[in-house]
Amino acid sequence: MRSSRRSREILRSITVVVITLLLPVGGAGFLALHAHDGLHVDLEKLTAEIEALETPNAGLHLVRAQLFLEHEKIDEALADLDRVRAILGPEDDSDTTRIEEPFVRAKVFIASGKSEEAAALLDEVLGHAGDRHPKALDVRADLHEAKGDLPAAIVDRRRAFVALATLERALALGEVLRRAGRLGEASAHFSASIAELGESRTVRDAWISVEIERGEYESALSMIDAEMRRAANRTPWLL
Repeated sequence: MRSSRRSREILRSITVVVITLLLPVGGAGFLALHAHDGLHVDLEKLTAEIEALETPNAGLHLVRAQLFLEHEKIDEALADLDRVRAILGPEDDSDTTRIEEPFVRAKVFIASGKSEEAAALLDEVLGHAGDRHPKALDVRADLHEAKGDLPAAIVDRRRAFVALATLERALALGEVLRRAGRLGEASAHFSASIAELGESRTVRDAWISVEIERGEYESALSMIDAEMRRAANRTPWLL
């Protein structure tokens, strides 16, 4: 019986670690499903589950730390992250120790205003995970942009987009290229993004704005004409 219970606990730990890897920037993914008025209920349920275990479970503490972060309970989040380290021990060399826990801790540091500490942790995470952790690249790019280091932000945004292309990443990379004055690259990027990800009104609008900004009015008008043909309400495009 004890062996069976332990096996279930291990399986649960593996599951929540996978959830952790799926967490995107800004608390989407798993946390987005819980970012509602019942968040405290989720914390209560998870806490009850943690307290019912005979053996401490690092994975559950890691997930609870993220829920605490979403609930803006910084001290509690850090306490759970410390528990993760204590449970796994100083000799542990798993992805949880090298990648997942430091990534969540970096987000907690950002919420605490400790950007430099967060940046150092993200450097460590990406040193181990590389481009297989595009969410860490997203977060580090956010820090670069906040500091005004647009070239470094562009590098991380591009790496994240290549690793896992999404509309959100397409827009983020195009916007930082635009802010850096690299309008030709931004235009080419939006064109390639639509070719790769499919037609997107949001990406198309951003592309039109870049074309106007760089003086390519014929290109912009051509895209606007196409949008008007598809639009039920042409007034915004006429304006």
